[in-house]
Amino acid sequence: MDAEDSWHILFVKTGEEERVCTFLNQEKINCFIPKKEIMYRKNGQSEVLLQPMFPGHLFITSALPQRQFCTVIHQLRSRKRGIVRELFYDDEVTSALTPSEQNMLEQLLNQDKVLIASRGIIENDRVIILAGPLKGYESRIVHINRHKRQALLELNLCVRTVQVSVALEIIKKI
Repeated sequence: MDAEDSWHILFVKTGEEERVCTFLNQEKINCFIPKKEIMYRKNGQSEVLLQPMFPGHLFITSALPQRQFCTVIHQLRSRKRGIVRELFYDDEVTSALTPSEQNMLEQLLNQDKVLIASRGIIENDRVIILAGPLKGYESRIVHINRHKRQALLELNLCVRTVQVSVALEIIKKI
């Protein structure tokens, strides 16, 4: 991905993300599904599962101007079922994802576009992230479920607040 590429978000039918993403990639559209690790225990062993971070949404990187990009997506939409629409910030002039939101997601996701699990501690009812992509995002954690090894992370995306459940292992409470 080039530095001038911007990210666009497509709303697709939930459950068809992989199929539509594969189709778009075959059409030379750089499409990806941001995923997150989910930690759980099975037969006493820790297991990690990947799930879509935003079900029903695909992300596309493109250097095309917005109007040209919309035309390409409109043409592809007529050829493939499952694409509902592109998300916009305003009246089909600006992509829904602002540069600051794109930068935040680039910091959270690894090169495979996966939000990996973080590790931290709780000290005096305050979360301190020791390792992982949530380091520096402690103030955005609104809830922790230690039993499920998950944190509820509040992000500002597409001009609204979105809460995403992410993997967080609390190794001790002080």
